Amino acid sequence: MEPREENFNQEFDVEMAERGDLVEGTVLRADVDGLWLDIASKYDAFLPLDECTSELARQVQEGNVPTSVEVVVTRTNDDKGYISVSQKRAAYRKLWKDVEEWEKSGEARKVKAVDADEKGVFVDLGSGILGYVPASQLDIRYVRDTKKYVGRTLRVRILRVNRRRNQIILTQRQVLEEEQKERAEKAWLKLKDSDVVRGHVSRITDEGVFVDLGDGIEGFVPKDELDWRPIKNIAKVFRRGDVVRAKVLSVDDEKKEMVLSIRLATPNPWQLFAEKHNVGDVVSGRVLRYLRGGLLLLVDRVTGLVPAQEVSWKRGAKVEDLYKIGDHVKAKILRFDPEAQDLILSVKEALGDPWENVEKDFPVGSKAEGTVVNITDFGVFVELAPGVEGLVPRRYVSWKRFKDINEVVNIGDQVEVVVLGINMLDRKITLSMRDTKPDPWEEVVQNIQPGQLVRGKVVTIIPQGVFVEIAEGVEGFIHISQLSTRRIDDPRDAVSEGDEVVAKVIGIDEERRRISLSVKAIHVDKEREELQDFLSQQGEDKFTLSDVLGNLLGREVSF
Repeated sequence: MEPREENFNQEFDVEMAERGDLVEGTVLRADVDGLWLDIASKYDAFLPLDECTSELARQVQEGNVPTSVEVVVTRTNDDKGYISVSQKRAAYRKLWKDVEEWEKSGEARKVKAVDADEKGVFVDLGSGILGYVPASQLDIRYVRDTKKYVGRTLRVRILRVNRRRNQIILTQRQVLEEEQKERAEKAWLKLKDSDVVRGHVSRITDEGVFVDLGDGIEGFVPKDELDWRPIKNIAKVFRRGDVVRAKVLSVDDEKKEMVLSIRLATPNPWQLFAEKHNVGDVVSGRVLRYLRGGLLLLVDRVTGLVPAQEVSWKRGAKVEDLYKIGDHVKAKILRFDPEAQDLILSVKEALGDPWENVEKDFPVGSKAEGTVVNITDFGVFVELAPGVEGLVPRRYVSWKRFKDINEVVNIGDQVEVVVLGINMLDRKITLSMRDTKPDPWEEVVQNIQPGQLVRGKVVTIIPQGVFVEIAEGVEGFIHISQLSTRRIDDPRDAVSEGDEVVAKVIGIDEERRRISLSVKAIHVDKEREELQDFLSQQGEDKFTLSDVLGNLLGREVSF
């Protein structure tokens, strides 16, 4: 290219220009490869498009060519007749100068995040220069996902610069912390005792929870101030992130410490309960836990105790078998003291008194079925319905003689009973197990009579004689004097329990339900028959039968 005449006078200045000089060039023309510039030299300067910033290159391609461009001389090209320049380098140089001033000022600027890796975010500083914001400097809190920041505008300041490595490390965290500190200072001045504030749970300890109120302000809620009801395990009630309201109890401006109460920020549930309910009301509650055989219920945000004896009308019922944690049950208020925060409830009372309809459900003379719930020496307790029990006296357990009631029945057995009597005043029911079956006495006395021989088993021995079971549930008594033809002092000299004997019925007392038996009478009868035969063989009687038997037995015998 030939040098322009109008620039000849400036040849000396051109000779003074060197690589790296920053000059202002006037745009002469544009072609597909770049821009031709007048930089006050005898040679024109050529700016290739690839030495333009992306913004300038786009303007040129769109036809929006600027009138002048600031460039850096990269090569004189005396042999080619033009000077090579770079707008990129000019912008880069200008940017770094701006960065130096920015670093000195310490001001915060807005930049746009254009890319991210696992360790941080890249931001566009212009002229193709990227700054880097490490993940630790993105926010006050730790950032796990850096990619969510791409496309966002960040407010940053320079943390450090390494010109040799072309590194510009930025921080948004410092900017946020300073703004937070400023807001916190203003907020601390406004906070007063009794203020109600809102925040989220940030930390949980055994002593209480910390609440983040924002702007770097954190308050502490002691364990006793978490709720109106006692909390044993804080972690089961509160979780990090929970939003809570709390009342300010105290503020220490110097130490920047604050004590809060979540409990006092809510209405007193005991007072609210007192306004809604009275003793005798039936309420609905949720089972929180088992307590000393009873239940702890949550009713309208207050806790009430159901003592063990108020859980069920059923004797010996285990609370774990009746209710599960979380079950909803109805209970009647027995006692309530809001000042002492004392609430006593009864589940069984809420179900109604089972004795109200006892006479209707179990009329005297009727039969019923029940469960044996207890056995004593004097009888058997049978549960007819939950909360309704009757006593089977020992004599009404069985028609059969027994030593131990457990020989007849055991706890847990299902039995049939007859209702003998009801005492509503004392809440007592008399029952009979034996009367559910026919009286064996009636059948026996119809089939035996005095003088008849019977067979039985010795079941009981007493000093006065022995009892012999001659039918199931029917016994006869053999007096000691009727056990043998010879004199004995102990019935056991003649028989043992379990022995089978044959005896003669010598008496029946239907009124007293007694049957008298005799073994000796059988022997006497046999001897009488033998003697009668002997006398009949002698011809004329010289002795009467009474005389002979009287002498044998040592007493008079009449016929």
